[in-house]
Amino acid sequence: MGGETVILKTRNELKEYVKRKNIVIVKVSATWCGPCKKIGPQINQLFDQMNNNVSLVLVDADEGSDICSYLRVKTVPYLINYINGSPQDILTSSKSEDVLNFFNSTHVRTIEEFKNNLSTNQFS
Repeated sequence: MGGETVILKTRNELKEYVKRKNIVIVKVSATWCGPCKKIGPQINQLFDQMNNNVSLVLVDADEGSDICSYLRVKTVPYLINYINGSPQDILTSSKSEDVLNFFNSTHVRTIEEFKNNLSTNQFS
């Protein structure tokens, strides 16, 4: 299921995007990166299982050097999730279990965000 997937190249695009979306996962990878290729299919599969209010931002490390500088990316693959515009978790591992744990953490935060929205809007 998952939400929308976009490709961004500049820090300003990223800043504006995460302001507009409640939950965003940013994936920084490179075409030449073996570990990125290894976990790419797993990331796609896990993202497809996320709620449709979760967005995925794809950043090519070579073409999106402005974003990489902004996020202080030192290695790829690099994943970071944003909840309501604030960075939460960062993953720099290509281990399958670590990727799964990152997406599970994002999923839990998605549920918490839904509950918070429900409780604040319940009586309005």
